[in-house]
Amino acid sequence: MIEEHERCLHALEVEPRSARSGEIVAFAFRLRNRGSGNADPATLRLVLPAGMEPLDPLEVQLGGVAPGDEIRATFRARVGRGFDDRTELAAQALVVYGGTAYPTNRAAVRVRTPARFDGPASGTHVERVDAQTARVIATVTNEGDGPAHDVVLTIRAPAGCSRLDEDGPQCVRSARLEPGATLTGELLARIETPFGTVCADECDVAARGAAPLHLPVRSGVALEPLLGEPELRIVPGSARADVLALIRNEGWADAQDVPVSILLPPPLRVAGATLRIDGVRYALRASRAATGAPVHITQGTSPLSLRLARVPARGTIEIAFAVACPTNAAPVTIEVFAGERRAIGAVSAPATRDLRLRIADAPRWVEPHGQARLTIEVFNAGDAAQDLSIALEAEFATAGSVHVRAAARTLQCVDLHLQLAAAAEGMPDVRGEVVARDGAHDCARLAFSFPLRERIWLALEEAPAVMPPDLSASLAAADEVAYGTPLQVGLAIDAREAVEELVVQIEADPACAYVVGSTTVDRRALAEDGGPAHLHRGLRLRRIAAGTHVEIGWSQLPLAMPASGALTISGSLCVEGERRSLQPLQVRVSGRDPYAYGLTTAAYELDACAADVPAATVALPAAAEPALPDAVTLAFRPDWHDATRRLLQRNDDPGLLPHILALRALFPDRWLSGDAALAGVLDAARTALRDVFDRLFVKARIPGFPVAAEDIEDPALRLALCELFDALASGTQAGPAATSGVRRRVERGAAQSACTVLTTAPLGAPAALRTLTLLVPTESDDDAAAGAVARYADELDEVLRACAQAPLETFDRALTSGRYPALDAAREALLGAVAARASRAAP
Repeated sequence: MIEEHERCLHALEVEPRSARSGEIVAFAFRLRNRGSGNADPATLRLVLPAGMEPLDPLEVQLGGVAPGDEIRATFRARVGRGFDDRTELAAQALVVYGGTAYPTNRAAVRVRTPARFDGPASGTHVERVDAQTARVIATVTNEGDGPAHDVVLTIRAPAGCSRLDEDGPQCVRSARLEPGATLTGELLARIETPFGTVCADECDVAARGAAPLHLPVRSGVALEPLLGEPELRIVPGSARADVLALIRNEGWADAQDVPVSILLPPPLRVAGATLRIDGVRYALRASRAATGAPVHITQGTSPLSLRLARVPARGTIEIAFAVACPTNAAPVTIEVFAGERRAIGAVSAPATRDLRLRIADAPRWVEPHGQARLTIEVFNAGDAAQDLSIALEAEFATAGSVHVRAAARTLQCVDLHLQLAAAAEGMPDVRGEVVARDGAHDCARLAFSFPLRERIWLALEEAPAVMPPDLSASLAAADEVAYGTPLQVGLAIDAREAVEELVVQIEADPACAYVVGSTTVDRRALAEDGGPAHLHRGLRLRRIAAGTHVEIGWSQLPLAMPASGALTISGSLCVEGERRSLQPLQVRVSGRDPYAYGLTTAAYELDACAADVPAATVALPAAAEPALPDAVTLAFRPDWHDATRRLLQRNDDPGLLPHILALRALFPDRWLSGDAALAGVLDAARTALRDVFDRLFVKARIPGFPVAAEDIEDPALRLALCELFDALASGTQAGPAATSGVRRRVERGAAQSACTVLTTAPLGAPAALRTLTLLVPTESDDDAAAGAVARYADELDEVLRACAQAPLETFDRALTSGRYPALDAAREALLGAVAARASRAAP
């Protein structure tokens, strides 16, 4: 009947055409009778896809329809969950008419189920593991309606940190992440240079079909100060101990207002003027808190209490001081508190044991089966007497031992005899050791050796043939050079043995021109006089040490195309009169287009013809390093004569102390060559010397306070003098040296020797004071005054040299007692010279 009456179905529609899980869609059906007769009743049935929940009956009855009329039906359904994003769900209607089912078109709904990673359950967290390590935790939860595919969670170390186990970020992957599922990853990061708060703000997550999403920061680690346990270093001595307390801030933020307390039990006490905090000296007395002051001392006695205004992040504050303690006192404990942290150290004053041996006399050689006598100086520099057994230990020899008792700080000599055995015959020399034992313990050892001299036989031997030195050389250059462009050539020479004289000669090629000024030796340019090149007439090298590598370079410019199309570079070496030819080198020469063309890759136009072959890189010869002068000239104040005269006239006491104090007036005041660095260390040394000698002058005037060698010097002066002589030994003279006025020329070798003495000699030793005589002026426009002060410096140096060979207690007595006629006469001559100069200068 459908064909007979021409009845047909219309379309199936759905609204909306896209929906999310849980939303409701409506399917609308329209049926129009396009025939000429009435349609009989029919049944309409809706077929839904899996995953859609119907909200209305899926089957309805349709009544009769007149021609040209239509019937409508609407079905509602809810979209289910668990679909992938962009899944299409298609529904279809069936019209059952006359026992036959007629299907309609399909109406599809596109399901939108995107994954969501920006919810409150996703983000990054940073936890502190220790002072240098943090743990980064990244969490991603799919809070969307559908699953996510190919999820990649990228975890990166926070800014200012680096990954602890390896380099690069850490990636956590998941092929499918269902709704509500969580993906977590973590890594350990080392804190290096943090900024304020350590947070992981560079982590992201990506999924298939979605752009990467930065994860929000949920928590971080705020930088805080973290005081570590103080470190206590104690160096005991005979009369006092040096204490160094290190206050450390292991955190990444500055620690403000840190209280420090140092508990010194009796009988310990802080020695005066020894408290230094980060190298700055502080007085041992309580002071009022000043705004901006780095240190505030609240109590200067035991316990020593102070407050540090700031301990820098990852930094250390050094608190150094000396404690005076009686000799052989029982060990006591020092406690240091920094905030709530505590450190303990034990201090004792044991008797110092310092035994030194020196060979005063030994034979230059010994005959086989002979005897040898050695004179040994035994110097007990310690505080306790020792019973010593001194013996010789040598192979192929027998020797006895000597028992001596060495009192504290005494020097004595002992003789030891050595008898050589028959087995020593044929040995080149005899080697052994001088051993000093205190019971079963070795106190000191001293090595010695002297040659064995046998009967001398005179004989004429045929001179052996002289073999030429072992030396190799090779030429090197580019394989090809463009005509008209320079070619850099190199010659490498390896001398495996010492060579007295070597002449390098390169043959001149008429097709090439030598580039004037291009010859270098070990990257230093050679000066040329405009004549033939050094290499063409012969470059001479003398006294080449064994194992030396020499690099010689020069440049040649092809002037014409060679007939063979290649340049030949050849030469020879004359090694101590023996001529050796170098392996020739062939370099191809390419032509060029007669018409100019530009550089296609350059951002400019070149009005020249570019070479077909790229030019070889020609290294510019390095500038020769300026040679250091042999000496540095120091200048003095114009009124140094008056200051010296006043200081010598006021100090006419016996002993060496007045002469040592005169070194303050004879210390250089400035340097006329313009080196700011040397001027700074010179000013620091002058200030330190003035502080020490001012205290020394005052102490010498107080009755009952004897002056000792340790009063002449302190660590600050020693450090300043070391820096001064190091600058004189290694610095350059930046400007012209002084040629007028009062001056002193200091040789660099003498300055280097002074550095060695200052780093090894004990405080207050005469050897250290001798370095000051190197700075006394010896040149002046007034020859009489210059000669007088030079004589005075020489006499003082001679006396200090003699004192340096005696024990320190002898030098202590020499400071305030005894007369030195030669030194006193030099002082009188100096006073006369400066007085005569003053009378000439008076109007």
